[in-house]
Parts: sequence; structure tokens; C-alpha cells
Amino acid sequence: MARRATYLLDVAHRNASTLTVAGPYEFTHRAGDLPTVDFLTAMRTAFVSMDYDVGFLSDRERKAFAARDLSLPKGWFTHDAPSIYRISLPEGKIAALVFVPALPQHADTVGIDMKKKVANLFSQARTQANIVIAVSDWGIKPERDYLAGIGNDPCPDIFLGSGRGGGIVGQVLADGRVYYVRPYEKGKAVTCISVLSWPAKNDEFKWIRKKNITSELVVLDDGFSESLIINQIFSKVDVSNN
Repeated sequence: MARRATYLLDVAHRNASTLTVAGPYEFTHRAGDLPTVDFLTAMRTAFVSMDYDVGFLSDRERKAFAARDLSLPKGWFTHDAPSIYRISLPEGKIAALVFVPALPQHADTVGIDMKKKVANLFSQARTQANIVIAVSDWGIKPERDYLAGIGNDPCPDIFLGSGRGGGIVGQVLADGRVYYVRPYEKGKAVTCISVLSWPAKNDEFKWIRKKNITSELVVLDDGFSESLIINQIFSKVDVSNN
């Protein structure tokens, strides 16, 4: 995490318009014991210091904060909050982030009712923004199930997945309508997506890698110095069992 903070600080100093998004399962594992109070408190302080534009918590993380009697980190949202978040970008552009509703535990597919619900959310978001970004904690099987059957339904321009399953640096799916990305576990890398041209609001628009969108996996190796601020936050915290 100390190296991630250094990377994000570098991103913040660039001239290009950037949007930093933190997704579910940053604070807890998907199973096992809940983190300690000290660890969750340190994690909350660290993420607030990294100043993400927006963050989203899984139900497991929300319950972990409640179980430890801790408030949620500032600027992070849960499934209990409104599902669409609009963020102003430079040059008058708007990004709409849609936190898709949670699925039943261990679900491997997305039911008809859920597909209708998310289609309605994406339809609303598309009228409010220049780009629509979905954030999911469904896991790779339900996400792929949804994206494979999306047909002509309203959909996001970018789908940021998380939960069970491996990482994906970037795939064009749904007949070019959706760019699909999933994080790699353990926080040792971040994915940087570069939107080279804004998605057009018509049926002809398609994402084409290296033409109008690219993405890369930034491995947080020894080439990145460690943030002294983050190291200080964790200096007195036992991280061995968290």
C-alpha cells in the first residue's frame, strides 16, 4: 500500500484528467476472520490519505466496520446508499459511476430481475454523463454471465469487476460496447485505463483497444518508493493475521 500511495501521488501531479476509483474488498478478504479494530482503523486512515475520488465497499466490508463499531471511510459508499454517483471532470465532462446491486451469496449467474434492475440504472446514468462506469463485487462468473447476455440492453461503457476470480487487464466485450477490467489480488498492482476518445452516444460506437481505449497493469515493485505517511500509519499495527 505504501507504494500504491506513491503511484497515486504521481498520477495526481500529471496534467491529464484522472479519476481514481477504489473497489470492493480493499479492507477485508472475501472469507475468513474479520480484520482487527487496529487494522481496519489503519486501513481507513491510509485510504483517506490516498484521496481516491470515490470508493465502494462490499457488504462484507460494511459489516466488518459495523462489527468493529467503526465509521466508514469518508468518500466510500455501500449498497445501502444511492447507486449512481456523478463526478465532474475537466472540460465540463461528467462520469457516472454505478455501483451494481449485490447478488445473493455464492450466485454464479445474474437473474432476470437483476438484469432489468441494472439495465434501468445504466439507462438513467447514460442520460446524465459522458461516460458510465459500473463497479461490481459479483465475482467473475456472474460478471461474465451478465456481459455475455447483455444483448441490446443499456450497459456501462466500462465495467470494473471484483470479487471471486482472477484479474483482467482489459477486454472488449458485448460487441464492443463494454470494456471489462478486474483487479489483481493482494494490492500489488493497479490497473490504469486511458480513455483516448469519449464514447459516442450512438449504436455505432465500439471500443477498440489502442485506438480509443487502452489499459495497463502497473506492478508496484521496487521501482516505487514507499510512502513514509503510509508506513507510519501501519508502524504499530499487527498485519500478520489481517
